[in-house]
Amino acid sequence: MRTDHTVTAPQAAVLLEANDVSVTIPTSGGIVTPVDHVSLTLRSGEVLGIVGETGSGKTVTCRSLLGLMPSAQARHTGSVTYPGVMDENVLDAGRGVMRKHWGTYISMIPQNPMTSLNPVHRIGDQIAEAIAAHSSMPKSQRFERIVELMTRVGIPNPQKRMRDYPHQFSGGMLQRTLIAIALAGDPRVLIADEPTTALDVIIQDQILSLLVDLQRDLGTSLVLVSHDLSVIAQVCDRVAVMYGGQVVELAETATLLHTPRHPYTNALLKSLPGAVPRDQPLTAISGSPPRLIDLPDTCRFLPRCTFADEGCSTWTTELLVAGAAGSPAGVRCRRHQEIDLQPPSRSGQETPPRSSLVEPMDFWAAR
Repeated sequence: MRTDHTVTAPQAAVLLEANDVSVTIPTSGGIVTPVDHVSLTLRSGEVLGIVGETGSGKTVTCRSLLGLMPSAQARHTGSVTYPGVMDENVLDAGRGVMRKHWGTYISMIPQNPMTSLNPVHRIGDQIAEAIAAHSSMPKSQRFERIVELMTRVGIPNPQKRMRDYPHQFSGGMLQRTLIAIALAGDPRVLIADEPTTALDVIIQDQILSLLVDLQRDLGTSLVLVSHDLSVIAQVCDRVAVMYGGQVVELAETATLLHTPRHPYTNALLKSLPGAVPRDQPLTAISGSPPRLIDLPDTCRFLPRCTFADEGCSTWTTELLVAGAAGSPAGVRCRRHQEIDLQPPSRSGQETPPRSSLVEPMDFWAAR
């Protein structure tokens, strides 16, 4: 498991670039905006984490990186490109063009294996279908390729288990099957959307270790999506924190864990077991995430923020540069330079200063 959070060299080639991407969906109740002015880059050999609560826009963001919209009515602005491979805007390309790149350049591991796999087809047949879709490999060679992929992702006795149906696999083995299918075309970019959801802690660690090993051994760049910051902290080089459809903070993992610049990131850290002293209760984030309908231009976190002042109610959010010149870091908070100050307590109780907290890196490095 990665714990050093080595930063990818600045000269590493950019494999994927999203520039100011927004996705809107008109509904009878108003305009839904699951993705709002999101900009991301992924470099060769990098692991990029996207973290946020359920409904923050993570999955729609990931699907937009493949040129997939949530519905036929959805509209988009901004661009997604694969530099050196596809300079055309992925969002405008259409499925006919994108099929040449799905699976071979970029591939996605979906959230739920039980809904992603066909229950009446054997595991081996479903992997074979992915192989046939992405290569001209003759049928006589597909058996060996299936065995190779199943072995690579840690499915034991592949010659026998490829004849099983999905209901005969455990949740962890089903997730490994989806990873094998995603790897069938040898993609350069792999997107893992909540790959450990609904798995127990031991299996979660095994799947994360597998993804890290595959990323290292195959040289694949990885986008890892999770609602659990502790999962992201173990694996990723950089982290994008999403809230209300926006990236509210983007930073190298070690920097974000030690010196978060957005109040939401700060609150996430304080709500995690092990990130606060044992004799103090966890600090819950009051309120609920915003509905993504007819969102205001002002800060989405404002109703829940303990750092907000009067100026925040009129400030139009933008991603501000945070860190050294040329740094890929950014934060969507007008008071980000004051984040180390003691926040006011809405309950009238004093909030423990950050200096009293256990460094989260110490906790995660020990896992």
